[in-house]
Amino acid sequence: MSNRPFDKDRMFDDARSMASGFTVTTVTSTNSIDMGTADGDELNPPRVAAHIEGGVTTGANGTITIVLQDSADNSSFATILTGKVSSAQGADINPYSFFVPPKHRRYLRTQYVVATNAFTAGTLHCGIA
Repeated sequence: MSNRPFDKDRMFDDARSMASGFTVTTVTSTNSIDMGTADGDELNPPRVAAHIEGGVTTGANGTITIVLQDSADNSSFATILTGKVSSAQGADINPYSFFVPPKHRRYLRTQYVVATNAFTAGTLHCGIA
């Protein structure tokens, strides 16, 4: 993980309940993040970090895919990176992180693609570290 602390202004989702709404569908993050400018630091890129805690509950083989998207106007978003986090029934999903690509537009958000079975418990934290 990064040595950067989480800042409330850099959270896509902070303690978001997965008790409802995380059915087999695509869920968009509560917040988008204004990176200030397009493109990033190639030598010291920030990371997107996600963690699900609180006794994850999902049906057999339920998975969640974290998708990073960018936008020039905070309105029309396109996918720039995809990564997968698999569920462990009744346990927390360990922190998962990936670098923000150095080439991106000004605004970032995440989407969570839930497949196979819905998540019915757990708390999601996802932001830029």
